[in-house]
Amino acid sequence: MIQLLTVLLPTAYLAVLLAYAHDFRAQSEDRHTRLRRLYFYATLALHAGLFAAYVRSVDGPPQFDRLHVVSALGLTTGLLYALVGEGAESTRQGRAGVGLFVVALVFGLQLIASAFGPLTVEPHRADPTFYFLHVGTILLASASLALSGTYGGLYLLLYRQMRGKRFGPLYRSLPSLSELASQMRRASLFACVLLFLGVNGGIAWAHARDVPEFSYSHPLVLTALALCAHFALVAFSRHLPGMNPRRASLAATIGLVVFLGSLYFALAPGKFH
Repeated sequence: MIQLLTVLLPTAYLAVLLAYAHDFRAQSEDRHTRLRRLYFYATLALHAGLFAAYVRSVDGPPQFDRLHVVSALGLTTGLLYALVGEGAESTRQGRAGVGLFVVALVFGLQLIASAFGPLTVEPHRADPTFYFLHVGTILLASASLALSGTYGGLYLLLYRQMRGKRFGPLYRSLPSLSELASQMRRASLFACVLLFLGVNGGIAWAHARDVPEFSYSHPLVLTALALCAHFALVAFSRHLPGMNPRRASLAATIGLVVFLGSLYFALAPGKFH
């Protein structure tokens, strides 16, 4: 089952991506656009089923490889967008336009995980309740950060199109600049709060188990706290002098790039928790 889902998921996300692209280009709703969400939710269910299969394959919580974490980040980002992005007060094409970029990100993450990740997991000796709470918090924070960076990138893209007076499909179909900025700030707020809670929970867990050399001076902790402060600035940019939506969007986009880079270096040794 694990091997089947691992192979199937990139193809399933590609089908969802094509459905979003069709809905983005379609001038009116048709059968394919009505089924777009069904394709997306069904694929997310398959993705969740993969991790359920991982859990069933070991006795207790699993210890994930770095590429399992990449897959989990893709799943969490997709789930978060399905919950908040698809319910945003925007046009059908606006939601499809944002979803097109979000699903492309999820597809890329899962393609990498499926192509290079292992098909087995090892059991993890940890308190299951705290383990899932801590990991779940970090994943939600990472997904919120990814959405914030995506909204920020789309803001910059649309802003550049408008400045150049190129009123093409993106201008006609994406949400307005004000809506993109609002969604970006909202996602940034969730990211910084959840990241702060997840980091401090991890430090408390490490101290309780006498993990050596793990404190606020640890490079991974410093990076996470810096990202937390960075996205707090984006979240409250409306109230900061000189921090207009364009600069906040640029900050969110840079934050996403830094996060993806730090994720690579954090997981390079091969194990996560």
